Amino acid sequence: MSAYVISDTNPKDPDAWKIYIGLAAAAIKQYGGRYLSRGNEIDVIEGEWTPRAIVVIEFLDMATAKTWYASPEYAKALVYRDKALKRNLIFIDGYKGEN
Repeated sequence: MSAYVISDTNPKDPDAWKIYIGLAAAAIKQYGGRYLSRGNEIDVIEGEWTPRAIVVIEFLDMATAKTWYASPEYAKALVYRDKALKRNLIFIDGYKGEN
């Protein structure tokens, strides 16, 4: 079952951001992940959430998502994370029930 990584990001340093994005994207691809949404326009309909840039990534399953996050390839991107952005990050399994 698919698993999703959802990141609510607030970019900080443009140069570090570019490096982080390049390294993260390569690692995501290497682990079979794919972007479903990446920094598209946000239209808040309800509540007081004020996200700046939402990223949604799909992986084959939760084990693969967690393997990607702990991988040496993604660790290269994490070196730049704190300078590049501030974020909230969650992992969530896909829907298990009937439609």
